Amino acid sequence: VPDEMRRVYDRPVPYTLNSLKVTGATANKLEARVAVKNDTNGGRTENYIVPTAFGGERKEKAFERSLRYAGVLKPGWRVILGRDADKDAYGNMPRGEMKRILSWAESSAKQEQAQGGKGSRRSAQYFVAGLDKVGAGRSGGAAARLQPGIYKRMGGRKVLPVMIFTKNQPNYRKFLDFAGVVNRCAVNEFPGEFARAMDDQLKKGWA
Repeated sequence: VPDEMRRVYDRPVPYTLNSLKVTGATANKLEARVAVKNDTNGGRTENYIVPTAFGGERKEKAFERSLRYAGVLKPGWRVILGRDADKDAYGNMPRGEMKRILSWAESSAKQEQAQGGKGSRRSAQYFVAGLDKVGAGRSGGAAARLQPGIYKRMGGRKVLPVMIFTKNQPNYRKFLDFAGVVNRCAVNEFPGEFARAMDDQLKKGWA
């Protein structure tokens, strides 16, 4: 399955490749199971692997949930990387940048709550644009006409889109042949594995 992930995913990260678990068969339950771990590095990898294996909507990521709790992301909306976002070797936003954005969002939300929703964010490195009634750095004027998302100030009037918000739910078609790979592997490997196991038992005098 990790080989299939490397083939169909774009530069899968190590914790995705290592997200599988195997439950072995027992004498009382002659069934083995290959599945996706439900918690890896604090994130539920099944939330994005399962839709690619069987089709369907991607569930909310932990980062999106944190932004929603901070009042930055509206309920039901999702986040995609902006064209100018920093990316690591795997094409994802570096963890350090994500932590800085979350730290900004949480501190801005607290400041706005303390000031009754009237706090200014013009000095912050990041700001939210393109949405009405959203906390943690909302901007009016020209910024309100930008595509909804989080922008980074680069000095002067230059801003870069680092995260774009969309209310279109990410919906995947099936393209990871998870079940097919597992079933073909089981069919191919079982006869030899069974013969070796039987031979081992016979040598132990279990004939």
